[in-house]
Amino acid sequence: MTTGNISRSPTSLRTLSRVLIALYVLFGVIGYGVVLIRGTDSGLLLFFVCSVMALAVFVVCAGWKQPCLEINQWRLIVPCAIAGTVTACLAEGLVLAVTELLHLNDWDDWLLLGFFLLNCLFWSMFLYFIVMGRFRYTVVKRLALSLLLMCLVELSVTIPCHLIVTQHGGWFVGIYTVFGVMTGIYMLCWSIGPLLLLLYLLPEYKSQCINVMCPKCGYDLHGTEHVRCPECGYRLRAEIGNE
Repeated sequence: MTTGNISRSPTSLRTLSRVLIALYVLFGVIGYGVVLIRGTDSGLLLFFVCSVMALAVFVVCAGWKQPCLEINQWRLIVPCAIAGTVTACLAEGLVLAVTELLHLNDWDDWLLLGFFLLNCLFWSMFLYFIVMGRFRYTVVKRLALSLLLMCLVELSVTIPCHLIVTQHGGWFVGIYTVFGVMTGIYMLCWSIGPLLLLLYLLPEYKSQCINVMCPKCGYDLHGTEHVRCPECGYRLRAEIGNE
């Protein structure tokens, strides 16, 4: 139950989000076509396909409807695990770039794999705990902004590392730093997907979650992110989700 007028989703914002999503998908298809035409290494092609599938699974599990509902805890594991894996890729690229800069790039393959898996586990758990119990919109917002921040941090380190390392010259100089830079750029492009999902959810979020009153005690829940009323403890998920 709500009081006052709740504005509907702005058509212009929803249209803008759909246009941007369509352009994003179009550029993804073009990129996939370029990879196929150029006959890129099968490992890189597999990585590209897996990343696209991961983005699709992220969107499906995070959801694109009813932004004021809490995501099921088991379902929440999936987008957090995907975001954690992306963050682990960024961490791997950053560490490789820094170690090449410091001439410490004599890494064992199993050590790299172990470091990557530990990063996946750590970041997945960390992201899960910072979004657990939040509305769908807030979950997508925190994950999307976290990924964007991680990408920018990674690029802010790997690009200077690459510029410094390449000054030394040599046949194999800059391999790891290039890997770090390319990882950061690709993951930055990937993270645009969750940001567009966030933009798509924004109009409905405003119409459902703003100016809501608690049906039990009348507490003003303006812009609230709580699943329960902070005043009386009444569970709000079903009430807000049915608006």
